[in-house]
Amino acid sequence: MPNKNIAIESLPGELSVIYGSLLQPIDTIPLIQKKLEAEGIHKTLNYKDNQRDLNPHALLSNSGRMALQPRDLRRIDQAIVFIEKNYADHISPESLSVEVELSVPKLQAGLKKKTGYSLYRYHEQARITVAKSMLEGSDKPLRVIARAVGFKTHSHFGEIFKKITAMTPSEYRNQYGC
Repeated sequence: MPNKNIAIESLPGELSVIYGSLLQPIDTIPLIQKKLEAEGIHKTLNYKDNQRDLNPHALLSNSGRMALQPRDLRRIDQAIVFIEKNYADHISPESLSVEVELSVPKLQAGLKKKTGYSLYRYHEQARITVAKSMLEGSDKPLRVIARAVGFKTHSHFGEIFKKITAMTPSEYRNQYGC
């Protein structure tokens, strides 16, 4: 297998990649990444520029997974806090990525790495955690609790609650509630 020299050059006002012996503009990174992968080379293409998230494929680690930088991890922490504060709201990957200024692929990969859950599952977990507290400390009807934590229907709330806790909301209240 031929050895490819890969380097990133930051020229005044321009970001370029050296692939082999040819200087390539930065927008060719996806093509270069595909060529490298076709040759069995999984190399991280790093660049020294403040341009944010030019191409998520350019940030692949040696294992082929998204490489997260320290600033990305701080933004993942911000996303976790946002989900926990806004558990009752609908949170899409796109809206959350705008909120924390991180691309959707990096956001999803980072959440999974940090929490062990996808965005959707972590959001469910946050809702059920609050619902458990409400069931333990109040005698509010289950329908009221379901809506308070963001579920549109009582039945969906019950289904998700049982999937996460292995008991229905009523069983949980009977065992742990007031």
